[in-house]
Amino acid sequence: MLRIAIIELMLNGYRLTADEIAKQLKESVLATRPRVSELVKIGTLIKLTDRRINVSGMTAHVLRHKDSLTAVDLPQAIPAKPRRSAPQALHTDQNALFG
Repeated sequence: MLRIAIIELMLNGYRLTADEIAKQLKESVLATRPRVSELVKIGTLIKLTDRRINVSGMTAHVLRHKDSLTAVDLPQAIPAKPRRSAPQALHTDQNALFG
């Protein structure tokens, strides 16, 4: 199922590293990296010459789907709406009470 999710993501035209794919799918890199390697081995994903730095500090190949020739940028994250805060308790002046 994870391989299918990776393929569907990459068919959108994204250019991502294995760790970026894991982040987009909200999956562990330890589960995602082997699936990405399998997809590269069978030719579904293609390594580009570009490399990016992962969280570990190492560089990783940027990948694309074999049928996705046009690069597409990831959509920007939509910021969450601000939450309503709880009503503030009325502030009393301590000097007025204990004067």
